[in-house]
Amino acid sequence: MSLRVVLRQGNVKAVGGGVAEMLSRVTRTMNQTGFNASWMTLNTEDERFFVLTKKIHNYIHGTGPDVDFSDQDREVYESVGRENAESEVFQKEISNGDIIVLHDPQPLGMVIPIREKFGSGVKIIFRCHIGLDEHNFQTICAWTFLKPYISQVDHCIFTSPEYVPSFVKNVKCTIMYPSLSPFNPKNQELSTGEILNILIQSGLTKGDDRFEWKVPFEHQVKCLFKDPMSVGIPFSPIVTQISRWDRLKGWIPLIKGWVEMKKNIHKYSVGASEEGKNLLRNVKLVLAGPNPEAIQDDPEGLQVFEELTVYFADLEPDLQDTIAILSLPMNNVTQNALIVNALQRCSLVVFQNSLREGFGLTCTEAMFKRIPVIGSRQAVGIRLQIRDRIDGRLVNVQDSLEIAQVLAEVLLDEKQRLMFGVNAEKRAIDNFLVYKQIEKYSEVFQKVLNNGGNEQNYSDQEDDNDNDSD
Repeated sequence: MSLRVVLRQGNVKAVGGGVAEMLSRVTRTMNQTGFNASWMTLNTEDERFFVLTKKIHNYIHGTGPDVDFSDQDREVYESVGRENAESEVFQKEISNGDIIVLHDPQPLGMVIPIREKFGSGVKIIFRCHIGLDEHNFQTICAWTFLKPYISQVDHCIFTSPEYVPSFVKNVKCTIMYPSLSPFNPKNQELSTGEILNILIQSGLTKGDDRFEWKVPFEHQVKCLFKDPMSVGIPFSPIVTQISRWDRLKGWIPLIKGWVEMKKNIHKYSVGASEEGKNLLRNVKLVLAGPNPEAIQDDPEGLQVFEELTVYFADLEPDLQDTIAILSLPMNNVTQNALIVNALQRCSLVVFQNSLREGFGLTCTEAMFKRIPVIGSRQAVGIRLQIRDRIDGRLVNVQDSLEIAQVLAEVLLDEKQRLMFGVNAEKRAIDNFLVYKQIEKYSEVFQKVLNNGGNEQNYSDQEDDNDNDSD
């Protein structure tokens, strides 16, 4: 069976968010298990396309101005889709009998020209990683804009039943969780020495010159307004959030909750030991994301990073000392993954304060590493993973008092952190590893080849709910 995976990514490198990382390991694992899978990227020099697809992304998440999509938007969208579908590279790769998986809305504009050339000779699957569990003007506009393309695919895959638009529910749909690979650089086991070497190589800490033998990474981690080594990693206790620079990630609300806790340690440490009080005094917040100039398909990233910079600069100096904003180099995918791996393993707690999250593999990664996670109660993708008070904690991302209270509770209760970590690791292994996803893909491919995919399947969600009740 030939499988062509078309990613939504930009025209420079297939790097960026969780979908890009996931497709790399999914494609590799598929080929190891007998598929003939390849991964292609969406290419264009039209900057209007990236602005448009960011708008689609935001609208599917229910945010943005009350302005519908225009005829010009559709013209740009279909032009880029046709440009890619009719490109020499794509035409050489695709032949009758292939299955094409289009990831997220960006490449859906390719559907019409693919159908014009191949008709039903190829099967097209739309894999959508994002969505919202409610409807408003923005979500209706986004799905209405995409409906002409989705209506021509053979099957759809969504992460949660809540994400499925109404016009799809009566046609063809499967629910499938994203996944991680336990053996890639971001998730592989690291010894204490390996963690320390990665931190030294990336410029986050200084080693002993007498014993250094590893070559520094060509591109170092940068820290806003301060030397990265001043953060004290790995010796200082840290709480970490690692995400794209996106307003939906809840960066500023998280800082507000952090400031509330730091300003009122006496209130949040009542009954705590002196060691616990010292922990709250000394713990630092690490906010890390990609070099904002390195992600081409996210034109808002640099703007959000600048907004965060302004907000940080207005904080009192003693509060600034407790927060580090890190820009992670994206030039080398492996080195970037190792840096993220090391930061997560150095963390007492990983936070994911997203207002919206299709799934949130940063949570999955921390869970797999047995690191306790505090996540967003509002984000469906995070709720799919974290059972409150079992695998971690859920908070209202806009409530600074709740963020402060829950964070202090988790930091002060070492036994609870251990329990969260153990439960989270088991949940990640049971539900969110790449092998589970390959199994699910195989079922979908068989269904599409046998009957065109016109059958709903919500089994992934149902199975998980059954497991949770045990």
